[in-house]
Amino acid sequence: MAVGCALLTSCAAPRISSRAPQLEIPQGTITVDGSAEDWGDYRQLTSLTSAHDHTTPDGTRVALRYDNTKLYFLFEVTDPDIVSGKVESERDLFNHDRVEIFFSSDRKMSFYCGAEISETGVLDHGRDQSGKSSMDWNFKTLRHTTKRTAEGYVTEGSFDMEELRELGLIGRNGRVYIGIFRGDNPNDGTKYRWLSWVVADKLQRPNFHHPYSQGVAYLR
Repeated sequence: MAVGCALLTSCAAPRISSRAPQLEIPQGTITVDGSAEDWGDYRQLTSLTSAHDHTTPDGTRVALRYDNTKLYFLFEVTDPDIVSGKVESERDLFNHDRVEIFFSSDRKMSFYCGAEISETGVLDHGRDQSGKSSMDWNFKTLRHTTKRTAEGYVTEGSFDMEELRELGLIGRNGRVYIGIFRGDNPNDGTKYRWLSWVVADKLQRPNFHHPYSQGVAYLR
């Protein structure tokens, strides 16, 4: 489960080195309705990388915006075989196709939380300095919607800036430690795939709950 070099605008997921990859989040107000029409053509990311073999087979496009009240996100996913279903508990999402956005209060993950969003529900959870994760923890202001497209699906959503600041997830200089992922169930008997903006070469196996799997975004 689970933003270097120069600032990134549109690129495939970079490998992490001694510095975390970075991107800029421009200002803009978005209507959260499952449509990408009001986002324009600019996307911060145009593909995600497989955390298992470091290939870039994924055509997921990701955009982020913010205004005085909200941080917005958009995932445009190419997926010919969407796996979803009825959600009675958050754990029902474990085998669903889903997009994921995670935040950390600092590079050490003193506080860490994330939202994993499928077509039919959301799994959000957080953990504190003790490292204990709680699925009972929930974002108070997360709003999201998912709509299918001819190529796959679009997931769009927002968080209130006030909540993110209260959680310590936005620094004074507009810095946000962020992870961007997608979980893909091939639905053909092969292994569930995890795709990420940042692929941490330093990790012996994929681990989305690790500082090396996040990058840094800046509100501009």
